Amino acid sequence: MKRWTTTWIVPVLLASVVSAWLPSRSWAQPVDIQLRSPHVTIAGTTIRIADIADLRGGSATVRRAIADLDLDEFTATEFAIDITSERVRYRILLAGIDDRQFSVRPGDRLVARHVAPLNASRAVELGICRQLSEVFAISEDSIDVQLLVPLDAAVQGCGLDVATLRVAAQLPAELPIGQRNIELTLSDASGHTHTLNAAVRFAVYRDLVMVKGNVSRGELLDESKIERVRRPIDNPQVRFASYDQVVGSVAQSDLQQFSLVKSHAIKSADTAVEQVEIRRNMLMNIIVRQGGLSVTLKNARARQNGRVGDTIEFINPTTQRIIRAKIIDSMTALIEM
Repeated sequence: MKRWTTTWIVPVLLASVVSAWLPSRSWAQPVDIQLRSPHVTIAGTTIRIADIADLRGGSATVRRAIADLDLDEFTATEFAIDITSERVRYRILLAGIDDRQFSVRPGDRLVARHVAPLNASRAVELGICRQLSEVFAISEDSIDVQLLVPLDAAVQGCGLDVATLRVAAQLPAELPIGQRNIELTLSDASGHTHTLNAAVRFAVYRDLVMVKGNVSRGELLDESKIERVRRPIDNPQVRFASYDQVVGSVAQSDLQQFSLVKSHAIKSADTAVEQVEIRRNMLMNIIVRQGGLSVTLKNARARQNGRVGDTIEFINPTTQRIIRAKIIDSMTALIEM
């Protein structure tokens, strides 16, 4: 009897080990997440991952948990929101899901647009947007049109059918940006026509550059400190820098976290290393950098004369101790830890 029991115990134990091992291998496969680029339309006000991405493979439980996570919400004035794969990844990690359980391809992006219930004002905005797209050969996804005064009452008062509404706007010769007063001719399938004036805000989406964290004057802007973002621009007077212009340049002023980089806020690295002369007792800012972190000591006093590229002594404004830092421009020195 003892020999018979031992003979059957070993296969049973092996079967238990194998059955426990197989699910773990299946669970180890990550959920593959692919954004539905370049844009999606959403009926609800809340944007969830399931609305903007396809989820395949991995654990069904993890897929459901990821799909239900909320990313953002549309507001009364915001009908288009930029979504990046980095933002999706951060939201999943924030929910406590281990990054080994999912995979998001970096660099993917899309624009989520809100499909509001049909109303006259929205129908007019969409009609103007389509006309702008045709006249100026720009994708509708790159245009944002907003009526500053709702037209629902005016359209209903003239008896026009919103469902078949057609819009013809008197557009300027150049692409309008900012607030404009334009003449609209509205008609419907029954032949009714009405002309009115409307105040409209026009914006065009552009690929811009945003700083990920606070940047001090004189700091080098490399790829670890900036990221591409897509934003609507409604002021043609403001000049924003492109990604190629920003990467490798030097900040001419302090930049706050999440701010967009304007052209006047940067200068080339070649300009930054011009031979500026530093005199004893001058007050300068010292950037202390360790890895991806940096701290700025303001008003450190120079104890020696020097030029850009020289390492000289300063008095720490906090501890009054002597520290050594490398001069990188007329107002800034750097300590690399």
